[in-house]
Amino acid sequence: MCAQTQAEALTIQEVLWAAVRTIPVGKVATYGDVAEFTTTVKLTARQVGRLMSLCPEGVPWHRVVGAGGLLPIGKLSPAAEAEQRARLTADGVRFLSSSRIDMATHRCGPADLLGMPEE
Repeated sequence: MCAQTQAEALTIQEVLWAAVRTIPVGKVATYGDVAEFTTTVKLTARQVGRLMSLCPEGVPWHRVVGAGGLLPIGKLSPAAEAEQRARLTADGVRFLSSSRIDMATHRCGPADLLGMPEE
């Protein structure tokens, strides 16, 4: 990403955040899923994770989770993990006894993204 201009980087962020905004209430997507949803730019799951830390107000950042339904933000901040968990619970997302999200029920798939803008 170093070779890109600042304007290109902002465009990548805008594409990413537009994809995250399409995740419906009650659903989650992994960093890898979001990388796949953003078809106009090529991103890896790791890049999605880094860029998500820059989310502006109004982007439902809490709906992007780690593989297997984990909340990896807790490694950086237990308070942020508690906030993410609270927001997901308010969205109706259920956690299993292992503290993982029930991905079989709540994982966002292509059928959930029918409202995603054409790229």
